[in-house]
Amino acid sequence: MGPQFRGYATTHHLTICHPREPTYVPYAQNRHPQVLDFSVARPGITFRKVKVYYTGTSDHFPMSSKLECIPNAVDIKPRYDFANADWLQFRAQINAEVDLTVHFNTPQDLEKAVTALTELVSSA
Repeated sequence: MGPQFRGYATTHHLTICHPREPTYVPYAQNRHPQVLDFSVARPGITFRKVKVYYTGTSDHFPMSSKLECIPNAVDIKPRYDFANADWLQFRAQINAEVDLTVHFNTPQDLEKAVTALTELVSSA
């Protein structure tokens, strides 16, 4: 399995399941049996059984996955996709809505400004 797919699965909290036996059994003697197939599931879904069906005349065999669904089993915090963010638009929105000339006279003024900035950054 490639590192990009594994990274995507990790980032999105996906479970990857594959059979222990090969799904590809080549006819050629210079090649080795391999697992080419796998299943992917979102959080709250558990793999119970994975089976390879050695039928037919192909060198590539189908597999099936038996799943168990547990609704609302996992509470996932949203993750921001920083790599695909429109940073120019983000900067323009922050610049348009943040007043850098404000003076803070009390700790409450500072707290209010920090809260407003946090909400702005979260919604941008």
